[in-house]
Amino acid sequence: MPRNYVEALKWLGKAANQGLADAQEDLGFMYLRGQGVQQDNALAAKWFRLAADQGARIATSKLGVMYAMGLGVPQDYTEAVKLLRKAAQRGDL
Repeated sequence: MPRNYVEALKWLGKAANQGLADAQEDLGFMYLRGQGVQQDNALAAKWFRLAADQGARIATSKLGVMYAMGLGVPQDYTEAVKLLRKAAQRGDL
């Protein structure tokens, strides 16, 4: 079956809006990569933050990198280190 990012976005959006961390993390990647949507680092960071706040390890490390690079969020090395340490403690790095 071919990939259908628009359809995936629809269903992930429903799940993410209900608070499912995995869906929030996946939406973050879709916005970061521009899959089925226009690429938007700020929206990617928003979805990664929601997932990270629920303990999603990959979202936590990805958000840390975004803070380090200033992608979609103000560059903030303190926040980047905080998030990357948290991800490392969870075993993601």
